[in-house]
Amino acid sequence: MFRPTLLLLSAAVLTACATTDTAETNPNATTIEVVAPEPVMADTKRRAPKIMKDVSGKTLEYAPATEGVVSSDMTNDKMTNKDMADAAPKLENLYYTAQTKWEMMRFIEAVNSAELATALEADGALTVFAPTSDAFAAAGDTAATAELLKGHIVSGKLMAEDLMARAAKGETSLPTLAGTELSLYIMGDAVKVADPSGRLYTVVQADAEASNGVLHMINGVLAGE
Repeated sequence: MFRPTLLLLSAAVLTACATTDTAETNPNATTIEVVAPEPVMADTKRRAPKIMKDVSGKTLEYAPATEGVVSSDMTNDKMTNKDMADAAPKLENLYYTAQTKWEMMRFIEAVNSAELATALEADGALTVFAPTSDAFAAAGDTAATAELLKGHIVSGKLMAEDLMARAAKGETSLPTLAGTELSLYIMGDAVKVADPSGRLYTVVQADAEASNGVLHMINGVLAGE
């Protein structure tokens, strides 16, 4: 009378055991666990990656979803040439630039006395061989007239390398605003200029660049004819 029931219970127990044995003895069985997406960091501007792992921790899929997202390190434009030019210090005129050099204080006094400040402020391009304060002191009672000072000024902007290039080509004559001519010499690494009387002086500091030319300091006062 109870045999059918016992048989049914036995079959159920055997089926459960068989299922348990299969799960325990089959190492290739894979259980999939979906891991929650990682939070998006505000400063990276990237979407959270999609990650799937099995229960053992092995990664099954990794798909960083960055389509349509611009990396934060690409948002800063490179500086243009105009930006760099705008950021560079602005050059001042010859008169202003000379006033920033303490070695030229006597030169500035002479320029003011001869009323040549306007000429050194004007647009254009000039090269000025400016005697140092020590050079003016050594010259003694030499009158710093406008004509004398114009004999220290040459038309055009000639940096030290330009002077050396001219000398290398044999172009040694430098006409001044006073109508006189200076002679250019290169001795070793030194640039030297001679006045019409033949007295030779050295450029002791070169290339004080200005918006309208360049200043070269020399160790003597150039005389006229």
